[in-house]
Amino acid sequence: MPLTADFAVHQRLDDFLTIQYSILGNHFHPSSGSEMLWALAKPMSFSYFLAAIRALGIPYNIALSLLWVLSAIVAVLGLKKLYSQLFPAEKITTLKKILWMVVYIFLLFCPSGFDEATGSRIYRETILPPTVLMLIGLMTYFVALFMQNQEIRFLPTICSQCIIGIILGFVWSFFWFIKESSIWLLPAFGSTLIVCVVLQAKRIIGILHSQKYGMRTKKIIAVALGFSAMVPIGVVAGVSSAYDAINTHYYGVPYASVRTEGEIAGFFKRLYQIDDSNRSQGIWVPWSTMEKAIHASPTLRNNVELINQLTTNAAFLPSRDWRKTPPSSDMGVWTMMVALQHAGLYDSPVEAQTFFKSVNKEIDNAHLPQSKGFTPTKLLPKKTISDVPATFRNFLKTAQPALLENKFSTPNEGIICDDSVQSKYAQDCRTLEIVLNNRITKTSDYTDHVRAKQQEFFNRAAHIVFRISAIIAPILIILTVIMLCCTLFIFIRKMVHRQFDSNFSRALANTLIATVGGLSAFALLLAVTWQYPIADGAVIRWSVVKYYTETIVPLIQIIEIVAVITLIKMFHELKNNQSTNIIIVFIRKLLSDNK
Repeated sequence: MPLTADFAVHQRLDDFLTIQYSILGNHFHPSSGSEMLWALAKPMSFSYFLAAIRALGIPYNIALSLLWVLSAIVAVLGLKKLYSQLFPAEKITTLKKILWMVVYIFLLFCPSGFDEATGSRIYRETILPPTVLMLIGLMTYFVALFMQNQEIRFLPTICSQCIIGIILGFVWSFFWFIKESSIWLLPAFGSTLIVCVVLQAKRIIGILHSQKYGMRTKKIIAVALGFSAMVPIGVVAGVSSAYDAINTHYYGVPYASVRTEGEIAGFFKRLYQIDDSNRSQGIWVPWSTMEKAIHASPTLRNNVELINQLTTNAAFLPSRDWRKTPPSSDMGVWTMMVALQHAGLYDSPVEAQTFFKSVNKEIDNAHLPQSKGFTPTKLLPKKTISDVPATFRNFLKTAQPALLENKFSTPNEGIICDDSVQSKYAQDCRTLEIVLNNRITKTSDYTDHVRAKQQEFFNRAAHIVFRISAIIAPILIILTVIMLCCTLFIFIRKMVHRQFDSNFSRALANTLIATVGGLSAFALLLAVTWQYPIADGAVIRWSVVKYYTETIVPLIQIIEIVAVITLIKMFHELKNNQSTNIIIVFIRKLLSDNK
């Protein structure tokens, strides 16, 4: 797979920054003010991934491919395990083996893995889709372990739960520290743990009321069962504590990203909520908002040099003046950090955090008027009821690449790293090859016909995947809606008549998977819609939209697979009824009170 190396070296505070992080000796011992300033800008999972594969001698593109292969295998094993519990009496046939192989190929050739933004770009977005896929597989497998009969062999079952729970905890922790916005998948992870705890509690109650074991044995089994259900939480807590401890040891603060955590992030959270008529969808902190904070905080007001930096030498702003060209969306955080350094307030993260701790306390005591409306998080400005129609239209546009899978593309330009003598990126090109254990396409070997053929072959293969995905995605969405309607009807019908049989369990499982997965996807899409609104009539930059939404494609594909399998099972049962009118039988099945 060709890597967009030129893009990597040009994005100094995104792609190349996380690549530099992976040189851990330099990252944890910054030798310059710039290195110290940006040391806590991004979470570290992607950088640890690069460091690990470099230590193992595995080329980056091979490691990424192996991650996709492993994730697809785990996802299939998780789904098979879950459906083996939902349909325990079914035999494994050749047709079913072929079906699962098709599912594996479908997941392995997810279009996100071939796209320029999440496939060939050397950045954290590339490992997000396969990690999400692996997480879903582990979550379904973990739930399935708690559904099986534990009365026969307790010890092997508990050991299996603990092993999968440990792996699930580590993979979730890895996912959590890939990107600051990882909270979007929390509904799925949290629901998994809740379901497992409920199932285990039910099992423990049954054991305690059983006459099969003595009281001492029952207590031991109950404690072991309770422990196995809580293993993922324990692992996540342990990894998070270790991550915080490492950052505290080297930088004095525990934060994974100062953009979303700590006092600097807290300062901007307060700014986003201050009432200001000059705020717009694209400009979250106009200078008038900053002025209100300055007037409210003597600590901020008395630091003349910091204010001077914001108005005469503001980084990342065209005019270098916050008053004339305010930063877009949340870019103000980075502008402020550079201003802090130039004002002598960022010799270390601790100094800056201490400064803004006083500022934030003073702003809170000032009780500034707050904007009206609602927001999913204080990291985003509020919207009002009048904004709902535009937000809904934006949401549909934002969801399109992920749902319909029709905006994927391969890199046509920017794959070449300029290592010519006059290029200021020549050393960075060589650094990339060392860090990635990978030969990358450089100016010096651009005439290499073999590499040109490799690029051409990849593009052709990727476009085949894109075309197939764009054709079948709408069909799968329709089938998913049909499945959800059917299972919801069965679930509600069974609830009303209190018929808690196997059909109820299957309907409940399918409804939970679709609902929880849908909530997680909705959370990410809503956050992207909120942060990057698309104006009515504006030219849509699909490359930007899909960059933030392609992560949920594997999750959507899993929901679609569940829908197809459910419908196959349903129509297989209808076929066994030997009826000439399948529609009538189908309706009777839904309306039946005795199934």
